[in-house]
Amino acid sequence: MISILSLLCSSSFIFISSALFGAMKQYCFEKHLRIHVYRGLNLVIKDKFKRSSDPYVLVTWGKQKVRTSYLKRNLNPEWNEELTLCVEDPNLPLKLEVYDHDTFSPDDKMGFAEFDVKPLLDALEFISQEEQGGLLNDTIVKKVIPSRTNCLAEESCIVFKNNRVVQDMCLRLRDVKNGELELQLELIHDKLKTHRVENSLNPEWNEELTLCIEDPCMPVKLEVYDYDTLTFDDNMGEAEIDIRPLIEVVKMEPENFADGTIIKKIIPSRENYLVEESCVVFKDKKVVQDMCLRLKNIESGEIEIQLQWIDLPGSKGV
Repeated sequence: MISILSLLCSSSFIFISSALFGAMKQYCFEKHLRIHVYRGLNLVIKDKFKRSSDPYVLVTWGKQKVRTSYLKRNLNPEWNEELTLCVEDPNLPLKLEVYDHDTFSPDDKMGFAEFDVKPLLDALEFISQEEQGGLLNDTIVKKVIPSRTNCLAEESCIVFKNNRVVQDMCLRLRDVKNGELELQLELIHDKLKTHRVENSLNPEWNEELTLCIEDPCMPVKLEVYDYDTLTFDDNMGEAEIDIRPLIEVVKMEPENFADGTIIKKIIPSRENYLVEESCVVFKDKKVVQDMCLRLKNIESGEIEIQLQWIDLPGSKGV
């Protein structure tokens, strides 16, 4: 994950790309699906003695499986967890199963729901063929209505929001008397940009952008542009990120380190774009790297970002 924190430059947006990615037309094999599991509503009771349940959500897509944590004694749990899957076969439905966690016996089923992700993929293909700059924020690209063939509890809208394609939905669980799940889907691009900040020499985005990394030896490129309405956008400098130090730490199984441990330091040199020393840290069970990059091919300008590595189920790893 690349978190854009602030750019010490001019009124602009940032475009992020990498030479390791293919064309947009191959999006079915290059995209990733982020599932933000918000909450469950009015779930069924499985523990009769406690008059409650300890629910978690298991998401299955083809051979890939990811799950949330379980919450104790809660029929209206709020997970607010993000799960990420590779887009391999968009024709397969995405399946969500809710289970009651048990310590000494098999987990009890609390219902399931399935849905089709193709409308979301179709919306992305449509947007990729359009001028994104011409789409207003919160533009509804497509609506999906409840039917017998889906588990929707209400109409679901696919929206272009903050340069992202997202779909909020409420799913009614099957094979149980009651229960619903609220979640949001987001397709992760391999070429991304932030929104633009008008009339600012020190804009702050605080946005998260996620890229699929296939070849860790290839640098990630950041380009800064000044947005123009009637003419071509002006280039305002660029920088490259070497992610190899971050990946080296990931391979070290950093879970064995204490929280807040600085595992690796990278000093500025002629071979990188660093303004100051950058540290790879194990923090909150994550490997992160804060850095400040000096923009090249421009008189002045710096950009502050944070990197975080995410392993996806079904991937080859590092």
